[in-house]
Amino acid sequence: MPPADRRRNGASLMSNPFRKGHFLLGGVFSRAFPLQPLSGGGQLSTSEYWIWQSGNEIELLKSIFAFFQESWKPLRNKAPAQADLIAIGIGISRFDLPALFSRSLYYRIAPRSELFSCYFHMKVVDLSDVGALLPPKPPVLYPRTANELARHCDLPVEKKSGTRVWEMYDAGDYTSIETRTREEVRTITQIYSSLVQMPS
Repeated sequence: MPPADRRRNGASLMSNPFRKGHFLLGGVFSRAFPLQPLSGGGQLSTSEYWIWQSGNEIELLKSIFAFFQESWKPLRNKAPAQADLIAIGIGISRFDLPALFSRSLYYRIAPRSELFSCYFHMKVVDLSDVGALLPPKPPVLYPRTANELARHCDLPVEKKSGTRVWEMYDAGDYTSIETRTREEVRTITQIYSSLVQMPS
């Protein structure tokens, strides 16, 4: 995202996948069968895809698309009553999945129907929306931030502004971006576990 677009102007979400100079840096992804116990000390295995490793955004998007296609494979012959692929995260329904679809569509990395099926036939559990139902109940429903969810779950973390990531990118500090993103995914996993175990 260009520096001129990093100043908040109206909406809290500043990134726009169709605006000039905006592109995806990559991310950390994990997958598991939620009803099976985790191996390796209870940690989810992760896959990472970064633009500085792939060389350009097109190759990055192809790698991420392949990851999601691979995730769909076990469900190809499922019965209608069986669960679909589920994507879980914080803010993923607002940005991550739409941005992946939009940038992939822009570069035509796959037929439009395949892109839509891959990214939007999943069931999405956005934890920020789930958090809207947590106490204390506000006068209106609104998505909770990652920091609000972490505080509710008594997790000692504080997510910094996303514009900091672009400053790291400008400085070539890719290691810090990778470390920060891994920590965010770990926090999301902890929030998810805490919410699942919360008494009803």
